Amino acid sequence: MRVVLVTPHFAPSTRGNSITVQRIAAELGRAGCSVEVRSPDGRVLRPAHTSGPTAVVHGFHAVAAGPATLALASELSAPCVITLTGTDLFGDAVAPVPETTRLVLDRANAVVAFTPTTARFASDHFPHLCGKLHIIPQAPYVAGWPAPRTGSYGGKPDAFTLLHIAGIRPVKGNLFPIGPLERLRERLPTLRLLYLGPILDRPYAERLFIEIRRRTWVAYAGDLRHEQLPAILAGGDAALNTSESEGGMPNAILEAMWWGRPVVVSDVPGNRDLVEHGVTGLVYSGEEGFIECVERLASDPSLGPSLADAARRVARERFSPAVETSLHLRLYESLAARA
Repeated sequence: MRVVLVTPHFAPSTRGNSITVQRIAAELGRAGCSVEVRSPDGRVLRPAHTSGPTAVVHGFHAVAAGPATLALASELSAPCVITLTGTDLFGDAVAPVPETTRLVLDRANAVVAFTPTTARFASDHFPHLCGKLHIIPQAPYVAGWPAPRTGSYGGKPDAFTLLHIAGIRPVKGNLFPIGPLERLRERLPTLRLLYLGPILDRPYAERLFIEIRRRTWVAYAGDLRHEQLPAILAGGDAALNTSESEGGMPNAILEAMWWGRPVVVSDVPGNRDLVEHGVTGLVYSGEEGFIECVERLASDPSLGPSLADAARRVARERFSPAVETSLHLRLYESLAARA
């Protein structure tokens, strides 16, 4: 089966869409598909290893990749699949659903959501999707990675280090943790905060860097290569997600759970589908809720391992790369047969 994936971001980018498409391309390739990856402007980012008719064209992000995916599918006379990845459906936390999303989803042959919450939101806004909407949970991109070893990354051995792994832009709420943690450090002076991720909004990043420079306990370690993540996670005591909106599943949190690290996440769609409060991680609402969750985790030496063990077990049971690949293949085969 020949599949063309269309993505606004790809390797070496570490943005969520890039990691998702790299993973899906690799897994489909291992399953025997010939996979080509293109950018919305038509550049071939990864060539297919065989030629022949295309079974399906699959775009990721209805706004950034959707129109190009529809055009390419028409050109190749192939069915079109669109995966909703976040801001194409939920906007930047408070914006309405983009009009481009409505147009693209209306014309797509199938629409994929990562979570039941995203699927319900899409169904509520686009009732006609019910016959072509599919839920395919994300899996972590961990093929060939060694298990994390204990150690330190960017901090002191006696510190309690929180890792904020996300692109720097307003919707990710990167600035949020600094104020609450500064208050909490009056009781827990060993707290440290380490940011990792690409700069996606320069003015917002400058505001963040001003706050970082004022504090010795906060640092920015730059962007990271994806294969570095296990070692980075091993050096932190917990991974944070402080997003104002998560239309999909945050890759860094899913991978932290897969590798058995405690997570503290904001109470928003996407995070709620992934983390069960008090069982596989801690879910907070507002500054006081965030302080309470971090203080519980830092003060109770038994809580972190308990959450981490449950998170690892659930991640490996529910978010398997093999299941993700089989669901994509089943969808592709169904569309190709109808076409």
